[in-house]
Amino acid sequence: MDEEFVKETLKRFISEDSRIEGAILVSPDGFPVLSMIEGEESERFAAMGASFLSLAKSMASAARGSALKKVVVETKNGNIVGVPLENGLFLFLLVR
Repeated sequence: MDEEFVKETLKRFISEDSRIEGAILVSPDGFPVLSMIEGEESERFAAMGASFLSLAKSMASAARGSALKKVVVETKNGNIVGVPLENGLFLFLLVR
């Protein structure tokens, strides 16, 4: 994976939509691969996110027999969108 290309792509993606406040690419074992989240919460967020999406993938498979497309967590201050990628990584977006 060309980390610089991915980083520039995420930066461009974030800059094109003012609702997106941050993004993080997470490994299946819960480590941040690339973080565009401000502050020092990346590692904690990555670990929680990977666990959450892994559980959601298992639930989707068990309940509906199909692959998970995305998970949206709605909060008072915005949404968190989690998407499993084909290469086993997870992408999380923080959206207003």
